[in-house]
Amino acid sequence: MSKPSDLVQGTLDMLLLKILALEPMNGFAVSQ
Repeated sequence: MSKPSDLVQGTLDMLLLKILALEPMNGFAVSQ
């Protein structure tokens, strides 16, 4: 069994990867 903190970190990484992969231009637009 993995530690709860590992699960949370993995979930955050997945969300970041999805955002960067699916919404690259939106991320740049928001940062402007």
